[in-house]
Amino acid sequence: MFGWGRKRAVENRAKQIVRMVAFIKHGMRTQSYEQFLGSFSNPGDEPTPIQRYRREARFVMRMSRSCSYAATVSFANDADGRRPFISLRGAGNDFGVLIITDPHAEGATIDLYVESGKQAGRDAVAMVQLLQSTPNWDSFATIERELSGFI
Repeated sequence: MFGWGRKRAVENRAKQIVRMVAFIKHGMRTQSYEQFLGSFSNPGDEPTPIQRYRREARFVMRMSRSCSYAATVSFANDADGRRPFISLRGAGNDFGVLIITDPHAEGATIDLYVESGKQAGRDAVAMVQLLQSTPNWDSFATIERELSGFI
């Protein structure tokens, strides 16, 4: 699939992502929305008034020169009819990697999501496979199979 050097880089990036997701979850569980913004917002890219009203934040995590992740977090609560979430979308070499989780969940759901006519990044498939092998990290297909038993 790729050479030893690429494999090592992808493995290291996967470990970084797992740690970063855990760090974001911890921040969401232990900080208020305003405190979280102070820790995670990219300078010059503060939330719009609508995002503040919805208690959402967006920031970019640069993993390397050729790879980044766009993060969206929501501090929504049941009172406003929405649930809190974390969403990460890969760009560059990880283009197409989609990670979604709840700040109170143990793991995350990860899959490859590429719009029609677009091509996944060169490391995206390997990244998805590595992250799906992480304990408590599942694919959307696995969850759909589990839920189909309830319907």
